[in-house]
Amino acid sequence: IMKEQDKTLMMLIGDVHRQFGHKIRELEQKNGLGPCSGSILMELSKNDSLTQVELVDRIHMRPSSISVALQKMEQDGLIERKVKDDDQRCSIVCITDKGINIHNEMKKTIFTMDNNYTKQLNQDDLEKVKKVLIELSDILKKGDNNENI
Repeated sequence: IMKEQDKTLMMLIGDVHRQFGHKIRELEQKNGLGPCSGSILMELSKNDSLTQVELVDRIHMRPSSISVALQKMEQDGLIERKVKDDDQRCSIVCITDKGINIHNEMKKTIFTMDNNYTKQLNQDDLEKVKKVLIELSDILKKGDNNENI
């Protein structure tokens, strides 16, 4: 087993992401949501409506996983599907009031969880870490920088 201090930055980021992701999945289960439902609600809350293809592109999940999640979410009244006005062959996914309420409750809880974990850190250090992670995210968004691999 690798010691924490021997891990690369990306390994440590991955560890933190997995651990916090586990907490989010527990919260989703408490709210009766299946895998990726929270991500779907988040994307739909930011947009009036999205196609299933747009959801797949934004959430980076397999189309079949999104399809299964949408079926359950529709049954639970969290989303509804409508035929696109300008293209009858295409349907769009919209969040319902119930979905918005659950999303808002989860968002509040996630911010509280985040605050409870990060308040244990020195605030100056936390701001530095945030700044570095934003810079790293920008570098990764720019594209592949692995000429030597």
